[in-house]
Amino acid sequence: MFGLGVAPKRITVNLASADLPKEEGHFELAIALGVLIEMGAAPSHAGEGFAVMGSWAWMVR
Repeated sequence: MFGLGVAPKRITVNLASADLPKEEGHFELAIALGVLIEMGAAPSHAGEGFAVMGSWAWMVR
């Protein structure tokens, strides 16, 4: 869809600390940015100096 391929393996995301509520998908955009950085699709400094929060809406056809 976007021209990026992901190897068929598991990606584990640690949402520590467990005592904080994690509701309503506020972490989806930050997780997506982290995965893009680790894949090399975004520069390693792309998230430096920013707080990234937001929901990711998937379009399904």
